[in-house]
Amino acid sequence: MTLTSLRIAVIGVLAADIVLTVACGKAEPSAESSPAAAHEAAADAYSPPPEGTSSLVQSLTARRDSGGQVRIAGKILLPSTTRIWVEVYPATGAPQDQLLGRSELYLDPGGTFEAGPFTLSGAGPFRVQVTSYFSRSWQPADVLRAVGQKGTKLPKSALKLDDPRSPIAGGHLEYSGSVTIGSS
Repeated sequence: MTLTSLRIAVIGVLAADIVLTVACGKAEPSAESSPAAAHEAAADAYSPPPEGTSSLVQSLTARRDSGGQVRIAGKILLPSTTRIWVEVYPATGAPQDQLLGRSELYLDPGGTFEAGPFTLSGAGPFRVQVTSYFSRSWQPADVLRAVGQKGTKLPKSALKLDDPRSPIAGGHLEYSGSVTIGSS
């Protein structure tokens, strides 16, 4: 093989490698379409409600599914992927007495969720408590960027303050409401 034909062969291999690299680069999913990027984009698009907002829980409804199980749906003014607890108690009694069911979940886009299924007998009112903490052990990093560590970017009027004497210390979501559940 002559020096010229060796150079042509090397150039051909390099050109093929460049084409292959470009082709493979296009086949890989872009960072914009990855789930992590989607979560970050959702958190970046989130704007906390204004100070004076009395509750982050915008709505709660309950329904029985075809199997008689109870599903609780709602909307919360927090970014998607925020971790929450939804707990169900009898309508009467002291708080935290007689827990009937708990569902741990992450909010869907727009702050919506459906919790359950809960096995609840009887019809009538039930108390629902929604809880969320804004710490690294509770929330993904994108949620904390949007709401602040300890919820410092959220309206203090909508949080249970961790230290009522120091509102800048932050707080957590602790909401108690009621839903009426029909018979099975």
